[in-house]
Amino acid sequence: MKKPNPVLSAVVLAVFAGQSVANACVNTSYSHAHEKQITGDLVEIIMGRIPSHGQTFYEAELVRTEGVLREKPADYDARVDHAVALLKLKRYERAEAELLKIATDVPGRYKTHANLGVLYKKMGRFAEAAEHTREGLKIKPEGHLGLGDYYLKMLSWRYENASTPGVAPTKNFLGLDYSKPELVATSPEVDDEYLRTMIIADRHFADAYLVLGDYQQSLGETELAYRCYLAALRLPQETEETPIAVIEQRIADIESVWEKKARKSRWKWSSSSARTKAKLQFAADEKWLEQFHRAEKRIVTLGRVSGTGQTYLPPDFDQIQAEMSAPKATYWELGPVKQPGFLKKLLNWF
Repeated sequence: MKKPNPVLSAVVLAVFAGQSVANACVNTSYSHAHEKQITGDLVEIIMGRIPSHGQTFYEAELVRTEGVLREKPADYDARVDHAVALLKLKRYERAEAELLKIATDVPGRYKTHANLGVLYKKMGRFAEAAEHTREGLKIKPEGHLGLGDYYLKMLSWRYENASTPGVAPTKNFLGLDYSKPELVATSPEVDDEYLRTMIIADRHFADAYLVLGDYQQSLGETELAYRCYLAALRLPQETEETPIAVIEQRIADIESVWEKKARKSRWKWSSSSARTKAKLQFAADEKWLEQFHRAEKRIVTLGRVSGTGQTYLPPDFDQIQAEMSAPKATYWELGPVKQPGFLKKLLNWF
């Protein structure tokens, strides 16, 4: 088994750390309709080309919901949307106060408990996050985006790891041993669609990428697995829960196989080149998201209206992407591929 290259590991952490975009599985009057518009290929989901609303959107949401609440103070959806905007703008204490007041005034509502679960997760209060997520699932067993109890499993896993600081986890959030990655191929706990949706819902959760990578590897999709592991490694290491050594070993194992294949076939390939390509592709998708947020800001700032009258409605993802002129994503092969011979290269010029 090839050991991780410590120099490359340091490089990839330095290059990838801090480039992710905040996202959370919030529940609003518009979130379900907007999320249904996320239809990217798996490679786009792994690489981060997933639309998400930016700061300008949520600042406009505060203004919109305040206007609604002046006329209808008891409007449940407007109250929840207002609290979520505060959450997304990182005004956590105000968001908490509003959501707890809603829970008292209008008990037994799924959105309230689900959003409290998200809020407490963002605040690192995983026990409370799990408690409210559990309450939400009693009301709506399928959960947000049909994830069922996957989100609860994630919170419970994070709480358990937060309770044992300094101790690296030995099992993933589905309870499968990291030392036996082949288990993901047969475990009933593993659901490919749930894992994809988990990443869309919360792209900061490294373990979802790791499990998805193991699953793709079990299918023989090594390119996708490699991207999953790199994506997991690039996330900010805010806690000690991310099994960095496990991820690095998975990457090193794939690179070892590719290196042998390249050497046997006399193809030009190196792990540093593969990681550089991945870095460029991650950066391109970060740039795409920046363009997405700029387009969203233009729509919101101009106060474009939908439907009849002058009522402002939150722009959806399709509207925003229609404003963009970004090219379609191109993803190069990261593993070794046969290079065209000199004659073929020459003929390609004509």
